[in-house]
Amino acid sequence: MASAILKSATALQDVSQRSSDEIISSSRRAVVKISAEWCKPCQRLGVKWKKFANKYPDIAFVEIDIDECEEKGKYRGVKLPTTRFYKSGKLEDWVVGEDVAGVIDEMLETFG
Repeated sequence: MASAILKSATALQDVSQRSSDEIISSSRRAVVKISAEWCKPCQRLGVKWKKFANKYPDIAFVEIDIDECEEKGKYRGVKLPTTRFYKSGKLEDWVVGEDVAGVIDEMLETFG
């Protein structure tokens, strides 16, 4: 899957026409999951990811598969999965790993 924005668990929109950077910069708040299809921890976090998107519909959820995106070099060396939090296009914080669902949920609660 190329970069995709997840607005709800039922609507996964392909954004191959728009780069993830465009989505992040045009959204007031965005959460980006950097992952890969072959990454088992990424797959386990993916189940929780859809729940987050439903719980926080006013936040843009972007999923970037490092093997499929056109900006591959940009993510070289990033540990998987990594979740990044952006406000008005600016990176505010990030967490690494699959066992961070509680941390992500807590951060989203206060991500105003």
